[in-house]
Amino acid sequence: MDKAFSVAKQVVNPISLFKGVSRSIEMAPRMGQFMKNLEGIRKQSPGMPNEQVMMKAALLARRSTVDFHRAGNFVKTANYFVPFLNARVQSVMNTLEALSTKGGIREGKSSIFVSRATLGLWRRLG
Repeated sequence: MDKAFSVAKQVVNPISLFKGVSRSIEMAPRMGQFMKNLEGIRKQSPGMPNEQVMMKAALLARRSTVDFHRAGNFVKTANYFVPFLNARVQSVMNTLEALSTKGGIREGKSSIFVSRATLGLWRRLG
């Protein structure tokens, strides 16, 4: 009954429908990373309690995308004056963290190659 009412409410109010779709799209990468983290942590630490495994996997998944609630006092204050400062800082930090892993170096080199090729093509066409 509640589910049918919820669906009917979303059909009547399209804004709530868009909010639900937006939330699902935003959470999809985090959920995928969460599931991947669960498997990895369970393999690495088979004796770890399930609650700790879930918490660790959730925290790692949260850090896999830009988290607008994760910022220090300075960045939160400066974000009022510099639009999207928090997102910029986190994107650089997430990229550097990803590149610092063994597989990340290989992926970073390939992304630089693709970026250079794209910029070259853009300059020719522009």
